[in-house]
Amino acid sequence: MWAWRRLCRSGGRIRVAQLAAEVGWTRRHLLTRFREQIGLAPKTAARVIRFQHALRLLQHPERRLSLAGLAQTTGYSDQAHLTREFRALTGATPLELAAGWPYRGGT
Repeated sequence: MWAWRRLCRSGGRIRVAQLAAEVGWTRRHLLTRFREQIGLAPKTAARVIRFQHALRLLQHPERRLSLAGLAQTTGYSDQAHLTREFRALTGATPLELAAGWPYRGGT
């Protein structure tokens, strides 16, 4: 589905209204078709894609951004929004998750 690929390419940052306009459908039609084909609403899918992007960046200590930088890079409104989203989806803050991963850097 083109809308899914577009959503992924945007890192989950494209708004549903813009996505619908690009496809040439109403928001309601996009929602129906997206749910039928993907199993999630476009907004939910965008949330998961954005979270996965942030999680991937957080897993690389050699490239780790500040939480504010991570939030900005991945489309969250601010650091607090990023932290709330991580807690809602994982039960932990970004720093709590990062502290639990082994260091992957060189010696």
